[in-house]
Amino acid sequence: MAAKNTAGTELLNRKAYFRKHGIDPKLFDKSGLVWNDLKEIYADYCHWKTKLGPVQNFIVETLSNARQIPIHAVGARIKDPEMVVGKLIRKSAEAGKPIASLKNYTSVLQDLVGARALHLFKEDWPAIHDYMRQYWDVVGKGSANVCQEDPPYLVKQYSVCGCKKKKK
Repeated sequence: MAAKNTAGTELLNRKAYFRKHGIDPKLFDKSGLVWNDLKEIYADYCHWKTKLGPVQNFIVETLSNARQIPIHAVGARIKDPEMVVGKLIRKSAEAGKPIASLKNYTSVLQDLVGARALHLFKEDWPAIHDYMRQYWDVVGKGSANVCQEDPPYLVKQYSVCGCKKKKK
């Protein structure tokens, strides 16, 4: 059975959801969550998600029109409702107890809207990083693709600013 919300979207039943998203039922058990609570969160977020479009557009427009920073392209996404459920399961399992409820999940999950700013030269990233931190409370760490040829000073700057480094 699927839970249907007012937007007409459905959350798969538990077994189908686990199969679709590769979630081990033991992980769910470890989370302490109740499936019916997740169905309520899912339905609420499906409705709430429609209000995030203007936020996403504002971020994209702001970064795209910022002439003082060298951004080549900007992308943004609004987290899919099924991914919200999956993240709640994973993070709750890590904590060994539910991390959020219907009342607070939108403040606990701080990546409901995400943005990506692409630049052509690695040396350009500090200006972009500083600009974003100046205007927004950026949640989470940025990521930087690093390779062996990158100058050590640049790689060190990523660490100093708290960016996750991904070796290429």
